[in-house]
Amino acid sequence: MQKRYRRGASLQYLLDMKKSSIRIFAVVLGIVAAAVSQAQSSVVRLKSGNGTGSQDSQIYYQKGTASGAFSKLKESDFTPKLSGQQAYILPGRANGWLPNGGLGNGSTAKWIGASATANSSGYSALYAISFNLAYTAATSLTFKFTSDDQIGDTNNQGLFIDGKAIANTKSQRTDWNGVTETFSNLNLGVLSAGTHTLYIDVFNNGAGPSGLMFDATLTQTPTQAVPEPATMAVLGLGFVGLLKRRRKA
Repeated sequence: MQKRYRRGASLQYLLDMKKSSIRIFAVVLGIVAAAVSQAQSSVVRLKSGNGTGSQDSQIYYQKGTASGAFSKLKESDFTPKLSGQQAYILPGRANGWLPNGGLGNGSTAKWIGASATANSSGYSALYAISFNLAYTAATSLTFKFTSDDQIGDTNNQGLFIDGKAIANTKSQRTDWNGVTETFSNLNLGVLSAGTHTLYIDVFNNGAGPSGLMFDATLTQTPTQAVPEPATMAVLGLGFVGLLKRRRKA
C-alpha cells in the first residue's frame, strides 16, 4: 500500500508540474508578444486639405508678404503660429498646378493657401500641423509635395519640427514648374510620446499664385530590442527551477 501511495503521489506531482509548466509557458509567450508589439514600427500620416469645408481643419498658417521671405526664424517664433487662421483649401489652378490628389499613390491631399484666392494671388506663409506620437522612439519623416513657389527660402529651411529646423529641406528649384519633390527618410532623432508640430515654410518667389499640397509619413522605430527566443527560454527554465525548489522545500 505504501508503494502504491508513493507512486500515486509521484504521478500527481508530475501532473502538477506539467500544469505549472504550461502556465509558465503561457506567461513567457505573453511577455514575448508584448515585447514584439512594443517593437513594431508606428506610422503617422499627414496631408494637406483636411476636412470637407473651405478651410483645412488641421492646418493653421501665419501669413508673410506677397513676394518676400520670412526673416531668420527662431524657436520662440513658432508657438504663436498655431494661433493663426486655418489654411484655405484651394480648387487648384489650371495654369500649371497639379490637380488636387495629384501627388500619386492614391493621395487625397489638396492644395492649401493663405487666402481663399491664393491660387490667383497669394502670399508666403508658414503652415503648422500638429500630430500625436504613441511612443518615445527614433523618428523619420518622408515629405512629398508640390508648391508654388518653393519650400524654404534664403533665410530658412523648408521644414521644422517643434520649431527646430530640419536640415536639407529646401526645394531644389526656385520657381514653380509643375512637378513634385520628395524629402525621404529625414532623421528627426528620438521624439517623445505626445503632441508635436510640423511647420512648413512656403516662399512666394514673386507676385502671383502661392500654395502647397503635401503628403507626409512619420515612422517611429522603437529603440527597445525584442528579447531573443533563447533568452526567453532561459527565463522560462528559471521559473521552472524556482518552482521545483519551492516544492522540495
